Amino acid sequence: MNVNSTNNVTRVTAKEIWETEDTTDLERVRSMTDEEIKEAIADDPDTFETDEEFWEDAVSCPPLTFVD
Repeated sequence: MNVNSTNNVTRVTAKEIWETEDTTDLERVRSMTDEEIKEAIADDPDTFETDEEFWEDAVSCPPLTFVD
């Protein structure tokens, strides 16, 4: 994967995203209770609370696709 980092932002192409191996442990996620999920979110330093104002200017976009 060709990764260009600028100011802690990693840029990749849509094709590179589709080719990236999925490492999500879906079995573990599906076995978690709502409380365990909430705790995991609270313990994750990369998450933050959002409110209606945060989503005010959000735009719905179709899924990424690429052409070879």
